[in-house]
Formats: sequence, C-alpha cells, structure tokens
Amino acid sequence: MHRLTRTRIALTVLLVSAAMLGAAVAALVARAGATAGTNITVTEREYQLTLSRKTYKPGTVTFVVHNGGKLAHSLAIRGRGVSQRIPGTIRPGGHGKLVVHLSGGTYTLICPIDSHAKLGMKTSIHTSTAMTTTTGRTTTGTTTGGWG
Repeated sequence: MHRLTRTRIALTVLLVSAAMLGAAVAALVARAGATAGTNITVTEREYQLTLSRKTYKPGTVTFVVHNGGKLAHSLAIRGRGVSQRIPGTIRPGGHGKLVVHLSGGTYTLICPIDSHAKLGMKTSIHTSTAMTTTTGRTTTGTTTGGWG
C-alpha cells in the first residue's frame, strides 16, 4: 500500500508539472502572436507617399514599399532613436522592405532620393501606447539632417 501511495504522488506531481508547462508554452505562443508586428504597404509615386493603413499599434513595423512611379525611389524613417532607410533605390515597378521598431513618439517617412521629400514625398506618423496615426502628405517645408 505504501508503494501505491508513492506512485500516486509521483503521477500527481508529473501531471501538475505537465499542466504548468503547457500553460507556460501557451502564454509564450500568445505573446509571440501579439508582438509579431504589423505590415504597412507604402506606395511611392511622383511625388507622394501613400500608406495602406493610418492607425496601428507601436512595435515592430514592416514597411512593404512599392514604387508605382516612373522614377527610382527609396524609403527612410527617422525619429525617437530610429534612423533607417532602404539601401539604394527601388526601380519603377519594384519593391523594397524596411523593418523598424517604433515606440511612442513622432517619426518622419520620406523618399531620400534627390529632392523628392521637398517635392512632397514626406509624411509623419505619431505613435502612442494605444496606436499610431499618420498626419498625411506634406508638400512644403524643409528637411534636416542631410535628407533629400
């Protein structure tokens, strides 16, 4: 009888451990799905940037860029510790990708080729803990920091 009690205790401990491990794995999978990131399509044409969505949550954002224009373009982002761009240019009809991590704050998206930003290929996005929004296309103003 004593041996039967030890076996039951061992089985109980094993089942409880398996249940806890399962719960931990489920929590990790749920968290990974929640932070997997957001894809935003950016269409570039002379001389505008169009984003597929205007609101999204901060975190990892992948800008999938399509050059729908007749000239070569690219995409750059700057703000809150982020300063990245797609290397080189995207030929007409071509695609590029830029992956960044956005936290709360303001970011500027531009085409860094020649004076494209000054001609209107510039927009700002604002992030908060709740969501991100775009302010739309800017057609006037100057750029700083060596962009465009």
